[in-house]
Amino acid sequence: MLDADLKWHFWHDWYLAMWNGTFDDWDLAFEIIKVADDVWKGEDAAQKVADEIVRIKAERRPTIDRPESVPGIERKKLIQHVKRLLETPDISALTAEGAAANLERAVLEFKNTVPANCLPDGLEHLEALHALFQSISTTIKSEASDSEKQQQLADQMAALNTKLAELEAKLKIAKEKLLNGRFKIAAIDSFGKTIGSTWFLGALALGTNHSFGLSPNEMTLENLRGFSDDMLTAELLSLDQPDLRPHAVDI
Repeated sequence: MLDADLKWHFWHDWYLAMWNGTFDDWDLAFEIIKVADDVWKGEDAAQKVADEIVRIKAERRPTIDRPESVPGIERKKLIQHVKRLLETPDISALTAEGAAANLERAVLEFKNTVPANCLPDGLEHLEALHALFQSISTTIKSEASDSEKQQQLADQMAALNTKLAELEAKLKIAKEKLLNGRFKIAAIDSFGKTIGSTWFLGALALGTNHSFGLSPNEMTLENLRGFSDDMLTAELLSLDQPDLRPHAVDI
């Protein structure tokens, strides 16, 4: 139950690792200790701290071969766009919340339908996007000063950009691998109705482009779309299908 809610992922894993004596990411732990006291307070403290952890982990992640579908954004341009987002806070917050809700819905429906406890190879980075979009909305609606919001949003946008680049980079690799036989029919069927659906891809693209102030042709999420097409057109060899090959019969 805890692992099904993104905001509790870190704490769930932390507790189990501490209990089992297997926790070893002490650099991350020391960074979390530095999170400001006010973030740990209030009814929404768990979500706020979870958002900070997502941001910290994104910043500590090693560099990747950035795909063309997710261009890097200079800090100066990020700040300029953040200022424009804050000029229409209600719309900006709703757009981010809509992207977060669609992500959560699609991922959970996929897992529950298959059923599975994780996403297919290459799509694992998709889950973290929910918390990032939600943190953007939370910051926009917060009572912090404009200057504080600008810096926080720029950090969150940078983390979102990095995570999207990782997703696209992994999917580019996944697309080059043989898809046939990798997924059961139930997984393909669920994927087509959730993560691979046009409503999901469209909602994610709109939320992403609005967040970064980019037009659709500048960030197309082409590898996610291509991976979806490959998943839905793959010829599968699966345990879900009957074996129609001739068999020898003992007489």
